[in-house]
Amino acid sequence: MFYLHAKDEAGACPPRSSRLEKDSALSPLVIIFLILLVVSGAGLIVFILLHSGKGTGISDMIASSVYSSQTGTSIVEKNLDRITIIFAVVFLVSLLVLMVIYPHGSIQ
Repeated sequence: MFYLHAKDEAGACPPRSSRLEKDSALSPLVIIFLILLVVSGAGLIVFILLHSGKGTGISDMIASSVYSSQTGTSIVEKNLDRITIIFAVVFLVSLLVLMVIYPHGSIQ
């Protein structure tokens, strides 16, 4: 995004700090999407690690203590998949919205 800068009587542009003071305030919409991005990113990390793997790792340690029988694991795995997909969609949407709000090179 290109900005047209007003010049004073001498023909000089105003100092950079005065231009940034107007643009540096974050709107509530940006704050909401930044929070969504951070929370969904952390949720993605946690829920991906909770998925059952090949039998070793964090998911197997937790799953062995939580799941005592194999009958409920398919339901839990489906719910885990759904939650992971929801976090991924929220992460991607908030990332795309922030990319539109702050195009490349506009944050200084």
